[in-house]
Amino acid sequence: MRLLTYLFFILCCARVFACEVMDDLQHVVTLSHPAKRIISLAPDATENLFAVGAGDRIVGVMQGSDYPLAAKKIPVIARYNAIDTEIILSLHPDLIVAWSNGVNMKQLEKRGIAVYVSRPRKLTDIPITLKKLGCLVGNEKMANEVANAYLQRYSLLSKQYTQKKPVTVFYQLWSSPLMTITKQSWINEAINFCGGKNIFENLKTTAPEVTIESVIVKNPDMIVGADKKDDWKKSWQSWKNLRAVKHQLLMSVDPDLIERASVRLLDGVSQLCTSMDYARKQLAYENVTY
Repeated sequence: MRLLTYLFFILCCARVFACEVMDDLQHVVTLSHPAKRIISLAPDATENLFAVGAGDRIVGVMQGSDYPLAAKKIPVIARYNAIDTEIILSLHPDLIVAWSNGVNMKQLEKRGIAVYVSRPRKLTDIPITLKKLGCLVGNEKMANEVANAYLQRYSLLSKQYTQKKPVTVFYQLWSSPLMTITKQSWINEAINFCGGKNIFENLKTTAPEVTIESVIVKNPDMIVGADKKDDWKKSWQSWKNLRAVKHQLLMSVDPDLIERASVRLLDGVSQLCTSMDYARKQLAYENVTY
């Protein structure tokens, strides 16, 4: 009788803790128990794991994982251009959360390690990722609460900004070479979300290179630079006839907020929307025709 009771308990527990989710590459990820030793191969993944209450289970991170503060204490075991399979294996992870699915990821999967690949493309992909990570770490209740709070804020921001007068935007992802984003990126959706129009949304690839001449031809109302500093603005000052320069609408947003697909993404969207509201006021004051 005791043996039957014990077996029943084991089977019940197995059902309770089993988790099966589909990652963003449409691969099924299955765990028979909550992940206890996790490696995060993206700063945004690190943030999201902390958000669902699994920060203390992360045993290794990708370079750049600097939020929250506790993330800085976790060993950096990978860089953007270098992932050492042997180092990862030495940490005995039972889950790896990665941004892309390269050769090293396939090698690790062959070793029996669960790999969840995150490739969000929309603002509303974030709460979906949070819920799936919550399942994998056994913190579904907490993950659902965080995801629902995100969606509530998303709804409030949407009501506040989506009916605004349009502003044309050049989003400067990188200065040298000059790079931007297209409609394949959630940043483009963020621009639209705030009532803006990305001048290069229809180019191919997610982050294409562009020329200064092409920006001048498009003549955007404002230029948004993903930089915590304002140094990038100096290179535009010589183009006095450019509308964004003429009206001093060169605005910075925190790249850690807008370029990471993390639970903090709406903070970046809010920054962007506020900047675009400022641009509208300036353009209206100068009697600029949209």
